[in-house]
Amino acid sequence: MGCLFSKPSSDFMIYVQTGDRRNAGTDANVKLVMHDEQGNASGAITLDNYFKNDFERGCLDTFHVPAAKIRDLPRSGKIARLEVWKDDAWVASDWFVDKIVVENRVTNSTFVFPIFRWIKAKYHYQIRHLDTSLPQFEEYPAQRAMELREKRDAYQFDQKVANGPAQVKSMPSDEQFSFDYKWDIVSLKAKLIATSLLVKLMAHGEWDSLATLTDVYTESTFHKPRGADRWSNDLYFGLQRVASLNHSLIQLCTAIPDSLSCLMFNVGGDTTKTLRHALSYHFPYHLQLCIPIGLFFLDKTKHLRPVAIQLFQKPGPGNPIFTPLCKSLTWALVKMWYNNADAAYHQALTHLGMTHLLMEGVTVATHRNLSQSHPIFKLLAPHFLYLIAINSTIPHFYFFTTCVFVSFTSLICFRFNTWRMDREGTLPNDLKNRGLDDLNVLPCYHFRNDAILLYEAISKYVKAYVSLYYSKYQDLSIQTAPYTPQDLVSSAPIQIFSFIFVCRLECKDWCFSDIQERDILESLPDRPTTLDIMIVTKILSAKGTKSIGDFEVQYIFDPQARDIVDEFRKDLLKISKKIKDRNLHRNPPYEYLDPDIIPNSISI
Repeated sequence: MGCLFSKPSSDFMIYVQTGDRRNAGTDANVKLVMHDEQGNASGAITLDNYFKNDFERGCLDTFHVPAAKIRDLPRSGKIARLEVWKDDAWVASDWFVDKIVVENRVTNSTFVFPIFRWIKAKYHYQIRHLDTSLPQFEEYPAQRAMELREKRDAYQFDQKVANGPAQVKSMPSDEQFSFDYKWDIVSLKAKLIATSLLVKLMAHGEWDSLATLTDVYTESTFHKPRGADRWSNDLYFGLQRVASLNHSLIQLCTAIPDSLSCLMFNVGGDTTKTLRHALSYHFPYHLQLCIPIGLFFLDKTKHLRPVAIQLFQKPGPGNPIFTPLCKSLTWALVKMWYNNADAAYHQALTHLGMTHLLMEGVTVATHRNLSQSHPIFKLLAPHFLYLIAINSTIPHFYFFTTCVFVSFTSLICFRFNTWRMDREGTLPNDLKNRGLDDLNVLPCYHFRNDAILLYEAISKYVKAYVSLYYSKYQDLSIQTAPYTPQDLVSSAPIQIFSFIFVCRLECKDWCFSDIQERDILESLPDRPTTLDIMIVTKILSAKGTKSIGDFEVQYIFDPQARDIVDEFRKDLLKISKKIKDRNLHRNPPYEYLDPDIIPNSISI
């Protein structure tokens, strides 16, 4: 948004950017004093353009500074500090400021004062040039302490899922979307239905054939998934394990696991066992979720192929092993059960639990303990954008229980009891623990091959940035918690980096030998539920922020730090080109970790 108001050239021009958030504008009277490095100060400057409504939300206002107001400030001097305050006049007196820029037109020099604060009435805020300081070097500790107290009042911890991650007690107003209309799920769903021929799905409950499942994707509103024509193919099923959404469960198998100790390949001849027997495990909501284990091998063409699937972990007569030797529709149905569990794990844990919810706790802790002036806050803040808002707004519970058919709270609690940052939370360690840190092992593992590039670039970026402010990794105390800069170098990349075909399978008395197409159709969601799944999935698949490195809000203004950010962006461009080149030889392409695709934050 731009409400630029130009004035004639003069000694000093002041540009004020009001934030684009709810109630950010003000009608109060605003004043400012400029201080130079020698202790000289201008007179109190009233920021007001006659016959104009200044300081509106999202607007940039320009103010001409009369020469009489700067007679005590040497024209060649550098502006080291601003003193900003406002009164409590008028009803709309709250004011959130992004930044103030002072331009000295005599020397052609510009001084940036990042604010990113609510300016409350009658308090004189002292803002240093570039406003980047470690707490031990803070010149105005009382102001810094006051602001942290206010943020701790706004950002309070809660544990909304028993034995789950730390979250925010209630969403602070600062975390609201600046474009709320986009996230009105009810109206967006109605719009999608109204503009789509898929309303016909509401008319009938059952599917006519497997072929009709893909017909619904022929129009522009819902693009046809890449796997729609390959869903029953074993090669594609193997590819889903290493180059799809849930990519972090596969591990190198050097011996047959105990859970597959009774591995046999002749189950296809036994017609007395049934899938009903095998799928006797019931999850909440009277729905079922298997806990499968799959065995895969790497063929001569370096592609992953399934060898066997067991739908539950405990081996035994009631838990048979299925193989490609089973009749085709039986094998297809078993793979659908496997993918249903995979999708549930992905949505409940890989997506919701270990990104959205885990990083919400990091966001709250950062706001509570680090000032806006702290360099580490400036490093992490672009990746917090809209995270708390999306966690508080999107009806996850509806999506997971209606579309994925699983109690996501149960899975989250289970995972958080075993998850560790230095193991699963760190990409190199996670790959090593799964036996996949060697690039020659499973060369078709696209996620690993691309993720390592990104992780190394982020690590390089963080190390350079942290080293700029912590000489030789000197000890650092953040409030009462003892950390070292080396800890930040280790953990910050993790925090930055941590940024379907869904089936409802109802239990039927299906024998191995006589599965029919109708049996599979009856196990799938009906048409209205399928429409819900498609709409919600489309909404949650949107890209909510700009691409990584192209920050919506620029917090870093220190020239040396900006150079580090620019180097990071160059590295991202190189990675993007390398991944695009790789995808020329991949079928299908793996685009998820192309920096052009990756958003800045977990905002959807």
